[in-house]
Amino acid sequence: ASLDDPSTNLAYSVRQPLDSNFSGYEPGCGGYSHAIEGLQRTIKWAKRYKKKLMMTEVGSIPAGNGTDKKCQGKLNSFVHAMNASDVFLGYQALGQGGNLNWYNLHEYGIPCSEDLVDCRSTQCCKNPSSQCYLKNPSWAHCKPACKPGAIDPAEDKTVQTNWTCSVLAVQERMCSNEGEDCSETKCCNNPSKQCYRKEKGWAVCRSGCAAGQIWLKDDAANRKPWECALLTAPDAPKMSF
Repeated sequence: ASLDDPSTNLAYSVRQPLDSNFSGYEPGCGGYSHAIEGLQRTIKWAKRYKKKLMMTEVGSIPAGNGTDKKCQGKLNSFVHAMNASDVFLGYQALGQGGNLNWYNLHEYGIPCSEDLVDCRSTQCCKNPSSQCYLKNPSWAHCKPACKPGAIDPAEDKTVQTNWTCSVLAVQERMCSNEGEDCSETKCCNNPSKQCYRKEKGWAVCRSGCAAGQIWLKDDAANRKPWECALLTAPDAPKMSF
């Protein structure tokens, strides 16, 4: 953040193997939980200081112990988070191990869900005739049609409750995620949060805000009292349950 780059020509190189010691030489994806936390902090920093990033290495080596499918799913989530952040110019596959076909990175540029699979995170469907319909705050899945206020007879009877049928769609999601600057969108993807301004040029989605107080979730170096002005957008998409 201290480099002088008024034309925003610089891109910062980052790398993230998913193995347990982050070396890129060990099999498996034991370091995923720490890696995804680090990714979110890095994205937050890049947005805070308006920087662009290039992921020069990402991936994990097949472990051969039955965990490969799980690691593919974790890699999927990781790359999807990068794509959705809008701060990464691109990414390159981890070179160690030589066998990169097992996770086929090209598939992870299409973060859409199959029918009947929870689509709250992807908000898009692989089946072009389906849409991602919201049932309640805890579930949404892709299906061809949805009747608001009615049950879905295709569901197991033990989970049959009424559907709200709100359509979740990536192209319509104009609000901000937690940790992102919401000073321009003035709304939050999490309906339990609101957009509060800390200072000119920086606001985030929070559950509440007390004016004149610091927020412990801020980085230690950036802890200053908050204005706590509530920013709202009358035309922002909203969910009601």
